[in-house]
Amino acid sequence: MNPARKIIVFDIETAPLPEPEIAKFMPVFSAPANFKDPEKIQQAIDTKKIEWAMEAALSPVTGRIDAIGYVLQEPAITQCQMVGDKEFGTETEVIKNFWAMVSLHSNYEFVGFNIKRFDLPFLVRRSWKLGITIPAGIRGQRYWGDQFVDLMEVWQLGNNQEYMALDRLAKFMGLPGKAGTGADFHKMDPEQKRQYLETDLELTKALAERMLV
Repeated sequence: MNPARKIIVFDIETAPLPEPEIAKFMPVFSAPANFKDPEKIQQAIDTKKIEWAMEAALSPVTGRIDAIGYVLQEPAITQCQMVGDKEFGTETEVIKNFWAMVSLHSNYEFVGFNIKRFDLPFLVRRSWKLGITIPAGIRGQRYWGDQFVDLMEVWQLGNNQEYMALDRLAKFMGLPGKAGTGADFHKMDPEQKRQYLETDLELTKALAERMLV
């Protein structure tokens, strides 16, 4: 990577909102039409409910920010801000801190993986929900600001159908894979969360060093 290039690598982790808050968004599920046994019908419906709940963290409607991590080059700092920490507290505070950091480093590029399809939309939509002011220039009418670099987009080389998972891309590049899956992030204890997020940040940083030439 060009040493003159000033970047900040970042990543978010999400969690499902409490069940009472998302119950109103749950669709009405039904079993396949050929199911006749009441017990099997109920089992099929219950399975669909569980699967839906497992995906709740992936939507800003039924999920929330659980942590935001970033890596500064100079000075070399890795910061993980987690909801529930004594220092950072609420989701609102964590998001506000992130946007303040973006504003403070307006001359940096913010690099992440799949950030234009997931991280940034999630952050903006949760900001709308929570009444948080979004810094100017984050997004125009159609595009994200030039300060955001998505390594997924870099990998695609113009082919938007060329999807690649972070774990797979890291292994392709000869790097260690991810340490587990983010689906269970909200179930981890604070130290496990920190380690998981730091691993993702280090992988993304290593990929940026390979790809942003």
